[in-house]
Amino acid sequence: MNMEVGLVQSTGDSSQSTVRHAYQQKYAQDGPVTVCYISRFYLILTGSTEFESRCSPRCRGRVNPLSLLQVALRELMARHQKPTDAEGLQSIRAQQYEYESTRAKSQPVAVRMGLSRRICRFELPMDIRELEVLHPQDYLRRHCIVCRRRSSHYRKAFDKFDRDRDGLLSFREMERGLRDVYGDRLGTERVQQLTQLVLADSSTQFDGSLFCALCALSERLFYSSFVTEDTEAPENGERDPLEQADFGSLLSKFRSCNIQPSMRTLLSLL
Repeated sequence: MNMEVGLVQSTGDSSQSTVRHAYQQKYAQDGPVTVCYISRFYLILTGSTEFESRCSPRCRGRVNPLSLLQVALRELMARHQKPTDAEGLQSIRAQQYEYESTRAKSQPVAVRMGLSRRICRFELPMDIRELEVLHPQDYLRRHCIVCRRRSSHYRKAFDKFDRDRDGLLSFREMERGLRDVYGDRLGTERVQQLTQLVLADSSTQFDGSLFCALCALSERLFYSSFVTEDTEAPENGERDPLEQADFGSLLSKFRSCNIQPSMRTLLSLL
């Protein structure tokens, strides 16, 4: 049996017996119904045997209205007791489990990322001879500057797959994170092209800087594959002016130092 308490303001055109009868008819299926007139208000209580006995016609005029409210409050508190710490924790765990189950079953919503060649800038070191001893991955860590907004987007993917929170992704985790950045539109063949270009293999560990730089590199290399003529903005297809100036005479700079073939290939594709 459910108990409910209601407070209705009197309109002055109905007697107490009429109001009581109307509410008794309305809530008859819920058990005892008591209607008590208190200072221009009707106090309605359903499902309370104690309240009904205190408001019987024989003693209605002699009952303190505050005592009736105390009865209502006591019965409500008895029916809605505060859970113990153990019960509360169990309830929280059940809600968390239900939320995680629903989240796991829900399909991810693909969000189209506006691609651009300007979201990052690749630079050359002041002393070009530093490239002679740089590994492609070290070059990306040191000389790939990603804009703050896109870096935040990449970092979210990195954190999503860094499940052990050690700040590193395995090769497989990197692949999943890279596909997640593109909403699973990046095929296995392109991922292999990218990893081969930076000399990454199954033993490579990817920190946050390398992962973000790798994502930026993928956006630079595969830009034309994802952007069509009707969706491409002219300014997004151009490189940063500073980068254009830096790489403008790249071949002549190569002549003055002995750069490894892997680095030559990477810089030529940028």
